[in-house]
Amino acid sequence: MATNYQHKVSQLLPDNPNCFDCGAKNPTWATPTFGVFLCLECAGDHRSLGTHISFVRSVNLDNWTERQYMRMKQGGNKACRAAIGDVDTLNNRQDVYQSPTLTEYRSQLDQKVDSILGAIAVVSKNREMSREATRFEGATSIGNTDVFGEQQDYSLCPCSIL
Repeated sequence: MATNYQHKVSQLLPDNPNCFDCGAKNPTWATPTFGVFLCLECAGDHRSLGTHISFVRSVNLDNWTERQYMRMKQGGNKACRAAIGDVDTLNNRQDVYQSPTLTEYRSQLDQKVDSILGAIAVVSKNREMSREATRFEGATSIGNTDVFGEQQDYSLCPCSIL
């Protein structure tokens, strides 16, 4: 079963107390596409841009994937603002969110998240392999013992892969 990262996303709100676009306090929506938090009104405007430009989620109502959460954690209002400077995101949203600057920011965010999730996958796989190895540590090899417990030399048997 997939984990819902909704609670973890909501924990990012204290670092992002205002809507990225208009500055309204206590945003309750977000766009993992750019990793920024939005108020209800601006979230509606983002929805009208289309999901190919800005995918919008409710911080409190929607289920969040690990990738979406990581985009919010690695992004955030401050990081996105640093990338675009003082550009007015409230007006001309269509142009702003498809601008080369935000397209590059989105791409860099993708690369950062892919790198982190790749590292997490490797660590997870190593843990799984370690658990498997530990499971077999206590097992004893039968080696060259026959069914009666007698040591046998199977090295000369042409059909044996033992």
